[in-house]
Amino acid sequence: MSRRGGVSIRSAGVIGFWIIALATVAACGEVRAATTKQRSLAALVLRRSEAPGGTRYMPQMSGPGALARQGASSRTIAELERFGFRSDYARQFYGTNPHAGIRGITSSVAEFRNPDGASKALHFLRNILREQHPEVGPVPVAGLGEEAWGYGGRFFREAPPTFTAFYYAWRSRDLVLSVAIAGSKRVVTQRTARLLADKVANRTRGAGGR
Repeated sequence: MSRRGGVSIRSAGVIGFWIIALATVAACGEVRAATTKQRSLAALVLRRSEAPGGTRYMPQMSGPGALARQGASSRTIAELERFGFRSDYARQFYGTNPHAGIRGITSSVAEFRNPDGASKALHFLRNILREQHPEVGPVPVAGLGEEAWGYGGRFFREAPPTFTAFYYAWRSRDLVLSVAIAGSKRVVTQRTARLLADKVANRTRGAGGR
């Protein structure tokens, strides 16, 4: 596993999809052809043109089925399926200057059979985040979406003092959406992270939730 500045590049990039996958990221796989439903989900995540400067798109870690591709255990997926998990889509970006700029960005969406299942999955993910990363603190989420939550700080103990990350997640009907960004404190701020999250949230707000 490649490391720069004391932080796993692969772990930092994955932070946004599901926190549960951080420690067990799988090897990159081939991107499958998207179905109609997956293409619809693709319209709800951060576009390549919306990524900040100093980043590059990572197609091999993006697309449909990213949850499994990025290393979530079969037990975790089974738990999400118990909540009605149906499909997912993500776009991931890595920084071109991870020492002094952005290290990674991930925007994801997961579809569940109904809003109740999506709500349970969102709470499940939050509990795991709090358990695995007790050192991070909550950040404001007013106006982001239903049952929204967000955390910021040093998600990785091996990270240098100059490193920070922000993770936002919320629900829109039967969807769970998340956006995360990690990197240098000089560039990665709460405002930067929230602007990216709002770009994604505006998609579902404009569509009345879907």
